[in-house]
Amino acid sequence: TGISASTTSSPDNATLLFTCPNQYEAEIVYFLISNDQASNSNIGIQIYHADDEVYHTLVLEEQITGRGSKQFIEAGPIYLHEGDKVLAYRVTSSHNFSSSLSCKLHYSPANRPSVTTF
Repeated sequence: TGISASTTSSPDNATLLFTCPNQYEAEIVYFLISNDQASNSNIGIQIYHADDEVYHTLVLEEQITGRGSKQFIEAGPIYLHEGDKVLAYRVTSSHNFSSSLSCKLHYSPANRPSVTTF
């Protein structure tokens, strides 16, 4: 997916990039953010954990050079469960960022909604 992180300089206003769908688990294997502006700017990334409804900081503040990009998956994938989210926000300036995120979705039948029988 590709989305622009165009929020204000606050993690409370982060832009939603991806939500793991119901009945699936996600394995994020590629996550790139690019700065299309000529000057440097900083970005932050959060992961929302749906089970306990808590936002965790993946990247507090990372500078991306002007007209540059940064890959955020290097050592291994990020695993998400149903309802978990990936969000990004700009820390400085009014720059917009572009993001590319690729993941493998794994159907998880254990997360099927319960069926009521009569």
